[in-house]
Amino acid sequence: MMAQILVLAKSIDSSWKKTRAILMLDSGVNTEEYCDRYKKLRRETARSAIQLYRLRERAAKRRSNSTHSQWRDKGYAGICAARRPAVVPAILPNTEPAMRPVPPG
Repeated sequence: MMAQILVLAKSIDSSWKKTRAILMLDSGVNTEEYCDRYKKLRRETARSAIQLYRLRERAAKRRSNSTHSQWRDKGYAGICAARRPAVVPAILPNTEPAMRPVPPG
């Protein structure tokens, strides 16, 4: 999380003073260990990282939308596994494991 804050702050060209104040909102953070990282981080690198975050988010959104639409197209939308009784293994003494339905609720 702290690394993402550093990247975001550097990408918008925020000063170390402002960035340190943001980091200090999380109690127990040693801001001095992040100072060197912040100073070494180039603005162009930080902006590239932000673009990568955005691309990942868009790709994940597309994957979830396409999976949902595939289920919807097949007529599975609205079918909830919780409506059907679950089957779990029940181990009885001196017998083989058996499968028995679990009552709903």
